[in-house]
Amino acid sequence: MKYTYVLILFAFTACNSSRRISTRLANKVFNDSTARVYSLEEQTDRDLVYYVAATGKKILLKKIPGQAILPLSAHHAILMDSVSDDEVPIRNNRVGANDPFTGSVRKIPKTTYSDKAYKSYRTIPALFRKLESNDFMRSLAIGHRNERVEQEDRNVIIVKAYLYTITVEGDNDLHLLIGNTPVYKKGVTRVFNAEISGVPGDGTAEEKQHFIELREKAIREMSDIPLCGSNGFLQSHRRISIRGSLFFDSHHATKPAKCREVEGESAWEIHPVRDISF
Repeated sequence: MKYTYVLILFAFTACNSSRRISTRLANKVFNDSTARVYSLEEQTDRDLVYYVAATGKKILLKKIPGQAILPLSAHHAILMDSVSDDEVPIRNNRVGANDPFTGSVRKIPKTTYSDKAYKSYRTIPALFRKLESNDFMRSLAIGHRNERVEQEDRNVIIVKAYLYTITVEGDNDLHLLIGNTPVYKKGVTRVFNAEISGVPGDGTAEEKQHFIELREKAIREMSDIPLCGSNGFLQSHRRISIRGSLFFDSHHATKPAKCREVEGESAWEIHPVRDISF
């Protein structure tokens, strides 16, 4: 069936209007990165999705068979100031080296490193061959567990990779999609996730300074990498080496992270990144 999306008005309490929803449901959609669409023409099987405007605001959309799309610019009421961002395009005035980690789910493994020895892998495919499958990891029911499971308790180095996209997430992590080919090629490139964490509130001054210096380096070096959602964001040709601790993001176990055409193939990440070389 052909359908389009129309804008949804935001209500602070539930009501019967088909164009209004509750705060609780709005937050649920906005906190699900797999519900994001990158154009109003994108076809999905979801009734509710969201779109990120150029301002970084999230706009809720509802699938309505046979209706026209309403113009984005006329509907300030649905720009969600009251809902925390989960994933918005990185901008120089929105991200800084000192930005704190503000997440709550699996906070400890996202902001601390494994104490295991590092193992080096020449390429992303070489690392993938040594990882448990998504299905196996899902069977562990990691959920909100605030420690690494045995399979995550590893430090790795990817010697050769290429950076395609950057996104700053609502918890202030810098999310990178990296691959094994200089130019992203759908069906050919092996894509992996890596996240440079926001500065943790806990830990020693030395540990916090490490995150500040790493973020400062990344923001400086990545200024010329195309950003998620901007024109020409692919084919950055920026070769990197990266190291850090493994993390399985169960939120993406059934729907890997995606930035337009560039889509991950698993919920595995290097998170947090300890260092990145350009």
